[in-house]
Amino acid sequence: MIWIQNQLVGVKESHQITLECHSEAYPRSINYWTREKGDIISHGAKYEPELIDNAYKVHMKLTIKSVNISDFGTYKCVSKNSLGDTDGSIRLYQIPNPTTTISTIETTQPSILIGKDQHVAQKPKYRTPKPTYTTRNDIARITQDADHNYEHKSKGNELNSNTGELTTDHSSSKDYSAPHLAHMCYAVMLFIIEQNL
Repeated sequence: MIWIQNQLVGVKESHQITLECHSEAYPRSINYWTREKGDIISHGAKYEPELIDNAYKVHMKLTIKSVNISDFGTYKCVSKNSLGDTDGSIRLYQIPNPTTTISTIETTQPSILIGKDQHVAQKPKYRTPKPTYTTRNDIARITQDADHNYEHKSKGNELNSNTGELTTDHSSSKDYSAPHLAHMCYAVMLFIIEQNL
């Protein structure tokens, strides 16, 4: 009778592994290991079979050193006596080695190159215009100029005592255009606003 605890054993390549099975027979049996095609495995640099006898019970071990790709497959432990023979199978499979993947993350920072034909774009600078204020002195000056012009214009207008008509001296009069009047109105409005603040 053959009894095998582990019928499927995994191992990584280039590692060492030991296969085990137990045999019990009467009369005493001859015990050995074979490959799946029936080739008997003998003691050598690659394989190391071991038998531990205990009366009619035998503990069979097979140590495989430095397992390579050709060592994977089926192994049989065989027990044979005068009454017959029996065997058990153990399948050896490959455990893949873990693959280590190193991932690198490259970070690039923008660089500014200044060469002969290269220019660095700069952000436009915005300046807030300074507010201009019309002071009381400015308004007074504008008003004085307006009074002076009015007086100057009045001097150019004379009453003819003979005819009773008003004559105008065009050489001394000034033309009061609409923009000038608008400027005067604007100055007066600023003065009123300043008084209310």
